[in-house]
Amino acid sequence: MLKRAQDKAREKVPGMADVPSWGFRDLKGKGATDMWLAGEPIERIQLLCGHASKATTEKYIKARWRETAQPNATKLTG
Repeated sequence: MLKRAQDKAREKVPGMADVPSWGFRDLKGKGATDMWLAGEPIERIQLLCGHASKATTEKYIKARWRETAQPNATKLTG
């Protein structure tokens, strides 16, 4: 359903055609990365993400910390 909604938005909203697909795991990774960049201890991020291993949390963060997205400036119309 999420992919269909994204496809529909790309068709109807100007400027959305080039926005790549994303999933809920992307939000988890972004949240973990943002917490880490804000100085949150890795152990707390691990707990909030539900990772059994700190190494898994580190992989989430390392995969995204250089690519942390800026807020979307595209104006949506009703």
